[in-house]
Amino acid sequence: MAATYKAAAIEKMLGSDPSGRLKRLYDSLTALGLKTRLPPNSETLLFEIITAKKQHIGLAAIRAGHTEVLSFPKPYWARHAPELRAAVAAIEDFHHIDTEGFVSSSQYSLKQIRISRDTIERLDEIVKNLIASHAHKLAGTGPRSGG
Repeated sequence: MAATYKAAAIEKMLGSDPSGRLKRLYDSLTALGLKTRLPPNSETLLFEIITAKKQHIGLAAIRAGHTEVLSFPKPYWARHAPELRAAVAAIEDFHHIDTEGFVSSSQYSLKQIRISRDTIERLDEIVKNLIASHAHKLAGTGPRSGG
């Protein structure tokens, strides 16, 4: 059976990173139940939660290409900026990528962090803690106590 456009594009994106860092983040994000969206002619893979009211809310994006980044979509994270800033504060400034101007075409990101050997551990923690807690809240599946 032929792979869908999205499946083939995701496989190509993940396969373009011999370090396995993109796949690690992809696996962590999809393990949270986030759905992926990859528009044609885009190098940005969006991870979104679908709420009980069927709202699609982007919580993260991976952008491949010249510089691989984990991006935090502005429409959602602007309301949670202090929490996001605190989460990425431990990552050295030179790993933060401007969201406007020559370096980036992403006016839709509140924060973008370079995915590298130096940042992967912290980014994976951010996915498993910060993004996970917001995903559970939005989906109405918050962590249960005692279980």
